[in-house]
Amino acid sequence: MHKTSLAMLTWKAPKTLQHALQNLEPILDFFDEKTIVCQESDPEEIALAQQYGFKAVALETNVGIQHGMKLAFESCSNELVLFLENDLVLKESRDRAKNILTAIGNALAEGRAEFAKLRYLPESQKKTFRRYWRLSNGRPRRRMMGYLRYGAANSMAADPLHFDIAPGMSSGYLIDIGNGVYQTFSKYGKWENLAVFAKKSFSLNTLIPFSESHPTSRTVNGHPDLELRINSKKNKSGWRGNNFKLLIAKPGLFGHRRLDRWAGDDKWMTADPADDGGPVEMVGDTKGKLT
Repeated sequence: MHKTSLAMLTWKAPKTLQHALQNLEPILDFFDEKTIVCQESDPEEIALAQQYGFKAVALETNVGIQHGMKLAFESCSNELVLFLENDLVLKESRDRAKNILTAIGNALAEGRAEFAKLRYLPESQKKTFRRYWRLSNGRPRRRMMGYLRYGAANSMAADPLHFDIAPGMSSGYLIDIGNGVYQTFSKYGKWENLAVFAKKSFSLNTLIPFSESHPTSRTVNGHPDLELRINSKKNKSGWRGNNFKLLIAKPGLFGHRRLDRWAGDDKWMTADPADDGGPVEMVGDTKGKLT
C-alpha cells in the first residue's frame, strides 16, 4: 500500500465536521497522515481535528474553496492525497472502501490516472444525460441530440455510471478496471471538488494553476471556486482538451450530509440532491435569512 494523506477543508461548521469524522473513523487508519484546514480557526473544529488525530492548519480568515484546497494539498507530505470537504460521509463498508482506495492508489502511483472521483453518484445527473444518451441492455447509445450536439454529449459520456449498466461494460468512453472502478478521461466528465483522490503534483502543478490563470466572475463567498472556474463556459474547453486520465468509483464512497452552516455562507439556501436529508442549522447572524 502506498503512503496516502487525508486532507479536509472546513469552515465554521463544527457539528457537520464532527459527524463527518465520526462517520469516517472506520477508515482513518488507512491514512498515515491526516490534515484539516480550519478556515477562521474555529476552536471547536481545531479541537475536533486534534481529537481524531489530524493536524490542524488554522487560518485567520476564510480563503475560499480553491485556495483552501491548495493549502490542503500543500500541507500533505505524500504524493497521494484524498481530499474531502467537511460534509462528506462514508456510505460503503470499511472493507469495500479500503479495497477501492487501495486499487485507486495503485493506479495513481503507477501513472494510470491523475485523479479519481469518489462521491456517491447522485440521481440528479440522469435528466440531463437522457437528453443525449439512452441505455440499451445496459450500454450507452447516442440519441439524435447526442449526434447534433456531439461535444456536449461527450462531456457527459462517463455518466452511464449513474445508471444500472452491463457488468464489465467497456466502451470508448469508459473501461471497467475492476473493484467497481472505471477509467475515463476529463473530456467525458466534469471536475468536482467534493471527494477527490489525486496526485499532489497534478493538483499543485497543473489543476490549480490552470484555475488560477483562468479567472471567472463567479465566486463563492467572494473567493474563487475551482469547480466553477474549471467547468465554466469559457474554460471547459481547456479541461476537455487536456484529456486527463481519471477514475470513477461506482456507486462511489462518500455521500453528503450537512448539519450546520454559517449564516454568512453564500450557499446557505443550496439543497444538494445527494444530501441524505434532514435539517441544517443556521448559525451566526442570519440578517433576515430563513433558519
